[in-house]
Amino acid sequence: MPNIQDKDATARPQGHSVHLIERARTEVTGVRDVISFDESAVVLICDGFELEITGRGLKVSVLDVEKGCAVVDGCVDAVYYNEKKKPEHRGVLSRLFR
Repeated sequence: MPNIQDKDATARPQGHSVHLIERARTEVTGVRDVISFDESAVVLICDGFELEITGRGLKVSVLDVEKGCAVVDGCVDAVYYNEKKKPEHRGVLSRLFR
């Protein structure tokens, strides 16, 4: 995987990638936003889903939303994908007859 810090500043990656290096460093492309982060979990927004990285001693060492990249250092225990669900738009009748 090419070094994500070397990418052209005007290029925004299509899709996403997650590169886990010996459970100690996680490089993510396709990042649109960060929801939360602390020493035990980092939650990123990628295209249409949340990406949650859990572990110990986690820190976000690189974050560039314009380029769409992030690097998380620390001991990674798990990586979860959570699809973001769109709210249901229900009509008046469907709300009356629940």
